Amino acid sequence: MQNQSTRQPVDRIVRQVEVAAMLGVSPVTLWRWRNAKEFPEPIQLDKSGRLIGWRLSVIEQWIRERDGQETLPK
Repeated sequence: MQNQSTRQPVDRIVRQVEVAAMLGVSPVTLWRWRNAKEFPEPIQLDKSGRLIGWRLSVIEQWIRERDGQETLPK
């Protein structure tokens, strides 16, 4: 059994509404950014492709890459 201090942190999945709230934009804006290839593609959480999410680390990296830029994508 692993000691709790040696466990790797879980890279949790965040859904579209939570990502939009983190960024202060609407889900429609996320959709536009994805269509313009200005935002990371989500992962499919079901076979139909209707249930999507992003790894939190991917969103955090995307934010870090834009840190210092004047604006987010339009």
